[in-house]
Amino acid sequence: MRFFELLNFQHMMGSILVPLIFMVLFGIGLSLMPLVNSKEKREPAEVHEFNDNIREGDGPFPMIMALIIAGTLLWALFYTLWYGFSDVKL
Repeated sequence: MRFFELLNFQHMMGSILVPLIFMVLFGIGLSLMPLVNSKEKREPAEVHEFNDNIREGDGPFPMIMALIIAGTLLWALFYTLWYGFSDVKL
């Protein structure tokens, strides 16, 4: 039981809005990726060609993917440190 009813509403809105914002940003990021957009068939510059016709290109890495990976790693690090240094028994 909570002492303040508004706290329930704030937690519920935080649980709904944060994933919605993430999904919108993720969808926009994927739609703007040059690898997904089929209108532009631009080949990245070849840097090196390996055996079996495997090519290494110099294409861009999408910024949204870098931010999602960095955010996931930072969240995991801080989540682990938070519960490691707090006196919470899991």
